[in-house]
Amino acid sequence: MREIWLLVPIILPILTGMVILLIRPKKRGVLWWITGTGVTLTSAAIFLLALYPPVGRLVLFSFGNKMVFSLGADGLSRVFAAMIAFLWPLTTMYSFEYMKHEGRENKFFCCFSITYGVVTGIAFAGSLITMYFFYELMTFITLPMVMHSMDKKAVYAGKKYLPFP
Repeated sequence: MREIWLLVPIILPILTGMVILLIRPKKRGVLWWITGTGVTLTSAAIFLLALYPPVGRLVLFSFGNKMVFSLGADGLSRVFAAMIAFLWPLTTMYSFEYMKHEGRENKFFCCFSITYGVVTGIAFAGSLITMYFFYELMTFITLPMVMHSMDKKAVYAGKKYLPFP
């Protein structure tokens, strides 16, 4: 039952984001340590799954015979996941420098970490309905990052990002 390991790189960054939300670190170094540890462990888990993939699919639940919510690691998903695992730590380092003067870093890195798990869910989606679920979840979890500064332009961008009238 190695398929259960497909959940690790999805759940781990979501838990990292929740820890940031609950702890709300005051010191930037603590935030950096929590985020960096979560990203590093997640990337390691993804690389391990890309190198040693489970044979079958992990079916989480199904809606009848045809609609199955599942995770799997086929050839293309492993390539996509490995690219994510390589690029996300680099993006994290860049975003720490970029966000230095922006404020509300805890909120940003909470959403940023959760997004890593959701994007990994897209990579390891075993069915179209699973991919659609994670894709829509990505839209909602990245909205606070789009509207981060909460000025008029950011709110307008958020309204454009989601189809609000």
